[in-house]
Amino acid sequence: MNTRWERLRDVDATRPWALDTLLAVLLFLGATISAASPGPDARVPDATFYLLLAVGAAPYALRRRAPLPVLVLATVPVLAMIALGYGSAVIGSGLFLAAYTVAAWSGTRVTAIAAGYVVVLLAAVAALAPRTMQFGQLATNAALFVGAFALGRGATDHRQNLELIQERADLAVQARADKARHAVADERLRIAQELHDVLAHSLGVIALQAGVGAHVIDADPAEAKASLVSVAQTSRSALTEVRRILGALRGQNDPATYHPPPGLDALGTLAAELTAAGLPVEVHVDG
Repeated sequence: MNTRWERLRDVDATRPWALDTLLAVLLFLGATISAASPGPDARVPDATFYLLLAVGAAPYALRRRAPLPVLVLATVPVLAMIALGYGSAVIGSGLFLAAYTVAAWSGTRVTAIAAGYVVVLLAAVAALAPRTMQFGQLATNAALFVGAFALGRGATDHRQNLELIQERADLAVQARADKARHAVADERLRIAQELHDVLAHSLGVIALQAGVGAHVIDADPAEAKASLVSVAQTSRSALTEVRRILGALRGQNDPATYHPPPGLDALGTLAAELTAAGLPVEVHVDG
């Protein structure tokens, strides 16, 4: 049942003219069936009646494309039927649907014009055909038109609220996506900065150690060898840090083997490495 209803809603959303045309056909058939048993005061249906009936039902196929023109066009055959003495109950009831459509698919200005037109229409019928539109019938028709316009405005408000809710939901999704993109960009920037710091520090130390080794290789081969060993250790340490950072970038870090980036507690080690490379560094901590 839900699937059929959803399918019908999809058809109504993509091809509204199809359901409106079906509505016009059903309205014509209903009025035709109703005419088979006319009232005691109604004129017997003939070719003119069925022609007016077809003309009165046809505009409803365009009711959502041109709501106000449909309301105006649909009233002309109904007025002709009343003037000629035909029964117009079924086809006349379609005017309430036309009024609802104007309020549901048009703006406030067009709805006000349609309401004024209906008021003039009812007043004209009551004045020109008092036997057909007595006070009780006039009050009933006026109340039905008021209800149709009210329901139409309610449908408009409901549709606008749904559109507003959907718009807010889309904005919220967009905001979350933007926030996620910004978070990713910030994280990449942080990782790039960390990678830069690691490489800059390691290459600086390697350059110092290599320079010391090249300077003393002839005079003190043992010191040159120590510098080369230090270069190897620093290189391995740098490679380990680079792998760790790239692993974090790829999201492949194992929590059991993850090591956070060096902090202040590694400052002594850094000073020792620089001192070993030939650049004496002293660390003083206050506080």
